[in-house]
Amino acid sequence: MCCLLWPEPRLILATGLLLFALEGWCFLRQSDRSIDLRVLLRMVALVFMWIAPALSYVFADADWYSGGVMAVPAGFYFTLAIPCTVAFNLALSIPAGVARTFSGIHDRAWGWLLLVTGLAAQQVLAQVDIPAALRHPLYLTGQLWLVGLLFLQQAYPRRRWLLFGAGVLYLLFDALHTTLFGYLMVWSLLLLCYTLRPGEVALKYRLSAAALLALAGLFVLSFKYEYRQKIWYEHSTEPRWQIFLSLAGQRLLHPADLLRPDIVQHYTDRLNQGYHTALTMAYVPAKEPFARGATLLEDLRAALLPRFLAPGKQRAGGAENIRRFSGVSGQRWSSNIGHYGEAYVNFGVGGAWLVMLIYGLFISAAWWMMRRYFPLPWWVFVLQPVLNVEEDIGMGLNHIVKAVLFAAGIVVVAGLWKRVRMVRRGVNQ
Repeated sequence: MCCLLWPEPRLILATGLLLFALEGWCFLRQSDRSIDLRVLLRMVALVFMWIAPALSYVFADADWYSGGVMAVPAGFYFTLAIPCTVAFNLALSIPAGVARTFSGIHDRAWGWLLLVTGLAAQQVLAQVDIPAALRHPLYLTGQLWLVGLLFLQQAYPRRRWLLFGAGVLYLLFDALHTTLFGYLMVWSLLLLCYTLRPGEVALKYRLSAAALLALAGLFVLSFKYEYRQKIWYEHSTEPRWQIFLSLAGQRLLHPADLLRPDIVQHYTDRLNQGYHTALTMAYVPAKEPFARGATLLEDLRAALLPRFLAPGKQRAGGAENIRRFSGVSGQRWSSNIGHYGEAYVNFGVGGAWLVMLIYGLFISAAWWMMRRYFPLPWWVFVLQPVLNVEEDIGMGLNHIVKAVLFAAGIVVVAGLWKRVRMVRRGVNQ
């Protein structure tokens, strides 16, 4: 039936671009007053699972395209992708409140403590071999620097743009070290939205800034693979910033290269997370039977139980799922079957949309809870890492559950500490 509704990949592409433009317009229009992180996730789902796969199908007939050719016909793939995207995005559209860009919390000491603690934890993660059971708690601790930065922006409103610049600069240096430039782009956007005040920047300038940010992302993506090659495999002794500037300079001197067939192919392949989903659709059930909920139950177990209580639970990263359900080894690169892929391998095309609907409702519930019970800086701490559809559902569940418990523990301890301080002040007076 979907083949009749969507007979041509170009029509699918045009529809996806229209939906993306509408989501982007809604996000930017309210970006200086309020922000709903779920809008970003809806946009991500449209790009990675709808628009980029459609581009891959459109380019498949071109002589120059030899990239990630989809493993199943367009009609079969979009029979899964379109209902899943619609269900997921509808669940993420349920009114659940929005994150206001400004709050009246002015605890400077709290902000500095979180900032320093987070930066220290990041250094430990980068330089010390951490046991698996402690890696995720330490990762969450490392993200506290961003929470602290948001608190400091509220505590020092006149210096919020200076703090914004310092935060983006640190993110840039971190991206040069880790090569995770997507992390830099997302957090820079979020920090910008939380720095803006109502009416401070006109909508036309916000639209221009968003366009420039998108172009900057594609610009970096055009040579990111070369940068990683030099850092990871060639072990260049040059400072990383020099390597980055050298590659960026080459692209700027030859801007036409940005539209070279191999570069356009790289853009498409990198954004097309539907490629791995299509692999699972070709592999299951032909060579591997449907899991019928088994991986989803394991996801819940992994999210609710710490590793020391369940030492045999599956490790994060997706390598096991992509080996089992696509027959491709994922040990040498970062790959995963993704949200849609895990939904499909459990219940097929007919049940995958329901899985995505439930998962979207879970994220909306987490968003509502954070807005209802936690200060503003914690909202982005919990939800930002799940603003993707590349990982399997288990990784998203695991992060949200652990992050909520982590944030709740810190907020409770902070509340008790403030009460103790108030009691001491009362006694002294």
